[in-house]
Amino acid sequence: MHTLQMHTLKLLATTVSVIALSACGGGSSSGGTNGGSSSGASSSGGSQVQLTVATQSKLKRATSGELETHIKNGISYQVYDQFVAWEAVDDAIATPEAAPQSDSDGSSGSSSGSGNYSSTNTYVVGVDEGDYLKYDGDYLYTVQYGEYYNDPTKVRILASSPSDASASLVSEIELDSYATPSLYLVDNGDAAGSNLLALSSEANYYSVEPFIDVDVEATSLPYYTSHSAVKANLYDLADPANPALDFALEIDGYLQTSRKVGDYLYLVLNHNTSLIYYELHDAENEGSDKNSYNQKTLDELLPHYTINGGTPQPLLTGDDCYVPSDITANHGYHSLVSVVAINLAEQAITSSTCINSPVEGIYMTPTSLYVGANSWYTSQLDAPVRQESGNGADVAVSPEPSQYYSVVHKFTVADGAVTYRATGAVEGQVNWYQAGFFVNENSDYLRVISSDTWSGVTYPHKLTVLKDTGENNDLIQVAQIPNAEQPTPIGKPDEEIYGTRFVNDRAYIVTFMRTDPLYVVDLTNNEAPAITGELEIPGFSSYLHSVSDNYLLGVGYNVDPDSPWAQRSGVKVSLYDVSDITNPTEINNYIIGSKGSDTAATHDLHALTFLQTNDDTLRFTLPISKSENYNWQGTNLELFEVNNITTSAGLNHAGSISPTSASNAYSYWSDRAALHDDTVYYSHNGNIWSAFWQTPSQANGPQ
Repeated sequence: MHTLQMHTLKLLATTVSVIALSACGGGSSSGGTNGGSSSGASSSGGSQVQLTVATQSKLKRATSGELETHIKNGISYQVYDQFVAWEAVDDAIATPEAAPQSDSDGSSGSSSGSGNYSSTNTYVVGVDEGDYLKYDGDYLYTVQYGEYYNDPTKVRILASSPSDASASLVSEIELDSYATPSLYLVDNGDAAGSNLLALSSEANYYSVEPFIDVDVEATSLPYYTSHSAVKANLYDLADPANPALDFALEIDGYLQTSRKVGDYLYLVLNHNTSLIYYELHDAENEGSDKNSYNQKTLDELLPHYTINGGTPQPLLTGDDCYVPSDITANHGYHSLVSVVAINLAEQAITSSTCINSPVEGIYMTPTSLYVGANSWYTSQLDAPVRQESGNGADVAVSPEPSQYYSVVHKFTVADGAVTYRATGAVEGQVNWYQAGFFVNENSDYLRVISSDTWSGVTYPHKLTVLKDTGENNDLIQVAQIPNAEQPTPIGKPDEEIYGTRFVNDRAYIVTFMRTDPLYVVDLTNNEAPAITGELEIPGFSSYLHSVSDNYLLGVGYNVDPDSPWAQRSGVKVSLYDVSDITNPTEINNYIIGSKGSDTAATHDLHALTFLQTNDDTLRFTLPISKSENYNWQGTNLELFEVNNITTSAGLNHAGSISPTSASNAYSYWSDRAALHDDTVYYSHNGNIWSAFWQTPSQANGPQ
């Protein structure tokens, strides 16, 4: 076995640094750009491969040959840019043992029970999202992680009894030890109750270090994913005491996100055709041929799936994938993003669509799917190029970024069919991780909030409106603020965006540095948006929720503007009056805890639960990890009400459900709640605590 010498490691570290700098905007421009002229899948250090990046180019369907070349070029780019020192380890490859590790205001869900009860808080009405807790009015379905690393993850099924504010365990479903599941309720046809879908994603990670003889610290060498899989298990709950696995689907890749519309489940999966997968961990390839991936067929490169443990089937063909229309035979990208539509009623995959270019996040409505990514490249010719340096090693050369922008591709969705529609772009970067807050479809228009964080301009935030013209696959820009006629900036200098929400013909935007400006944007005319009002108060709201046309809720943090670094001091829940869009005001607020207090609701909308009990009252809950000057006090479920909505609304704190000290855990990120008439169910690490709304301090639990 070869020994990786120190000077070789330094070369590897230098090359990785070049890639990292180019990825975050600091790449060298000394080498310029190089389009190259060679064709086919590059697999040697002497040829050039250009990385495919997100650009304003429209998409086209790739032929099988184009797709195979594009993927193999992408793997080649990985080999020579991230493994420059390969020559020193090419005889040191071994086959390892697996070492698995865990990897618009709306609500939706199945309705089978009686009474008025809550469902999952979602971005868009009519588009369900998976979560740790689901409730159908009769049964609670909640995820519980094992106490120790090797303990299995479970789905606990409990029968609810809202009449006496209690619940009782009926059965448990044991999942894989390292599963990170999310749950969906599935209509049971003519039968009563719901079926349950448990969706999970797993990956095995390996370090290069155990499989080569090195003289350096293991921390100098990276980890890579050898194989990842997404599992969708559908359970028949005709008898909830005896859940029966009715449909088991497993697909290569890891889960980026998922959505459910009617009977159709849409999975967005990332399949990484990495070097490690094909070289270090292929039992049939124990030799040192670093080009063996080039011998793979397209079918071997693409993801596969199994149903009920059967024979693996190809998820995609070469004709199912889209690539940017401006790529050449020199371009490459190793990662595939697949959109898989599954008819849960028929238990079958109805369509699979692939995008072989960067995708960072999605936004979905019942009829449209938008995928997007941030970039600073105006065309593929500006992208990083792998070229040979003077000493024979390959390096990446990238131009200086000029200006960030975000590209968005629109697909139509109908009965499980996903079809490419149009492409557009906006200036600045979009938070695609929470795209449902920053992107909004309104008829043929798409409203997008972005931030040009690298431009150095005084007013970096923008609201841009794109229109689907129905021609030439274009999403064209029809409006943007600020502009010459509407010069009011979104935010003060150096303020970041902390919260946004589109509600019908309005957008609410919160920016923050030391105080909280809340901006109201009038979108009555999509082609002439305008900031109409602004409110400045201490602290900031990260989550915004519409109560009605007149009232808006905000959840965030109290902040002392005079403290160093604008230190957070407690979780703040506020009610705003937005009836006059030129003069928004804060009606009242509640602050829970002080320094060190936190809530999952500021970054995960599923942590909030809402129930409209009548036209005049909205109840909602959120978990808060309460601290007093960094001394942890416990994790509680806080109950709030908005009363007198039709007249003069006010916000009231209705109390807290506090698990006993023996069951109270600091972790609160998976805490959820369900509301049913006057009963509250609080899931704290999968254990259920229940109480009447009027007496939350008298909670039953753990159940």
